[in-house]
Amino acid sequence: MALYPAPCPSHAEPTLQPSYFTSSLYVESLRTDINDLVLLYEEQYKANNAEPPFSVFKSVWRSEGWHLLHLRVFDDRTRERFLTTTFRLFLEKSKKSEPPFTRVTAVLALYTLYSTQPLGTTPALWYLKHITIPADQHNDLQELDAIPSGTELSALRPTISFILRYFRENGVFLILPDSNSLPENPRSLPREVHVDRGLIASLDPSSTKKKGRPTRNDKTRKAKSAVDSLESWLDKPQPLTEDSPALTKSKADEYQLLKSQLLVAIDGQNPDSEGHSAIVKANRLVFRRLQEVQTYVPQASDSLSRQERESAGVGRVESAMEDLAQGLNPGILGLLEGSGNSSQDIGSVSFTERFSLSPDPTTWGSILSPNHPEPDDYLHNPDPKRDRKYDSGGHMFTYRGLTNLGCMITLCTGMLTLFAGYPIFSHFTARKPSDMGGFNIGGINSTGQIPSFLGNYGLVDRETPADAFYKTSYTNPSQQLQLVFSDEFNTDGRTFYPGDDPYWEAVDLHYWATNNMEWYDPQAVVTRDGFLEVSLSRKDAHGLQYQGGMVSTWNKFCFTGGLLEVSVTLPGANNVMGLWPADELVMGRV
Repeated sequence: MALYPAPCPSHAEPTLQPSYFTSSLYVESLRTDINDLVLLYEEQYKANNAEPPFSVFKSVWRSEGWHLLHLRVFDDRTRERFLTTTFRLFLEKSKKSEPPFTRVTAVLALYTLYSTQPLGTTPALWYLKHITIPADQHNDLQELDAIPSGTELSALRPTISFILRYFRENGVFLILPDSNSLPENPRSLPREVHVDRGLIASLDPSSTKKKGRPTRNDKTRKAKSAVDSLESWLDKPQPLTEDSPALTKSKADEYQLLKSQLLVAIDGQNPDSEGHSAIVKANRLVFRRLQEVQTYVPQASDSLSRQERESAGVGRVESAMEDLAQGLNPGILGLLEGSGNSSQDIGSVSFTERFSLSPDPTTWGSILSPNHPEPDDYLHNPDPKRDRKYDSGGHMFTYRGLTNLGCMITLCTGMLTLFAGYPIFSHFTARKPSDMGGFNIGGINSTGQIPSFLGNYGLVDRETPADAFYKTSYTNPSQQLQLVFSDEFNTDGRTFYPGDDPYWEAVDLHYWATNNMEWYDPQAVVTRDGFLEVSLSRKDAHGLQYQGGMVSTWNKFCFTGGLLEVSVTLPGANNVMGLWPADELVMGRV
């Protein structure tokens, strides 16, 4: 059995993200569908007065496919956002500012959508238990219960009353603060606004011309924007008509008009006229200049086929000149009509063939010769005047080199000082702080003595006699026990309310576990004449007829082992019923 992860042969199914249902793509479309639902139901409601209003609504709901809305998404996280957004948009149509019929239709749709949520499916689908609604919208919704009779909507009053009662009894609504405080999440819909990519490119401020050469990203962005603009123009549903000003006053027609006027003025078609000789001279001059340009790229003509060479620039001019000599056309002035390219009709050439470029850059018509000067050659070519200082040699101790070396030395010195020098310096210069003769927890000083606290708050009472500091163990006579705690109770007037004493505390309770007849009160515990007195008196206290006292060390201190000695005087006789004075030691409690 392989324990390592193996690749999955199938990919995960695409799932809509929750942000889609709060974006303008879904919100605006759903608002439009809700408006269409309202208009269609209003039309059917007026046309079918004899049928029950809710039956008419159900038929409209199913005919428009709204009953399939729950099957849009099944992922729990996305379904939660889908349902909350959909219910919220229906609640928008129930506001007081909407027309009455729109509000009523929104309530019917809200009830239908909520009550038809799929339950008990396998696997289980997430469903919305409570619809969040602001308090002011909830008040507006409850006002629909009072539809006046005799109006157009009076037939809907029983249905609306039943739906509102259903919402109240089932606790459907989760009421939020008023909508003025924007309590819903998101605060407004749509939260994400979809903008066309071409519009973003046209509004992008970064598309303005910047200094320097454009980066590769700028070129790519500009090319994508141009392609998108061209595609959007080609996809326009209304093409240009014959009456369009763009066609009647195009540049081509203007050129044709001016050219015809020029040919008529110079009489270019007559071989004996001066205008014809001027046209021939101009054709020869243009042809000679093109031949000079072609000398810079001799490899271009070698790589072209015969058909491509004839359709190239020089070949077309040469063919136009031959046509001019035969009197077929005015030479290069007729190139717009396809002179010199009689083998192929210009109108039959596709858009891609006319405006695409060959993979070979030499066929683009650009001058690619390294001998051709360009405006930015000074950035790349060596300059004798500029480079003389660097070519004549120098030394290694330059200002820049010394600056770099100084920065490196400063950085290395700082790092060594921080991570090595400072710890070493702190170790050898550290001073041992004085403990003022004391150490350990509890304040035991270097002599092993316990310091004296004001107010007799030590563990051993000051008035304890010295002969009680040590005692021989009863179980092991060779072992001496040392006194660690004592209280002589010699100070009169001590009280033991909670917080009065660090070691003793009088309780305030009824010890019902033994069915005591008295209430334990801190008032019954005092110190008098060197004793701790716990009094029992006949006194009404908390519904009981007697009041006593109990002193406890619960959560005060703990003995883990040793000897406890207590001097106790118990009152009365031990055979009197109802009295239980005791000195009790409960082991195992802290």
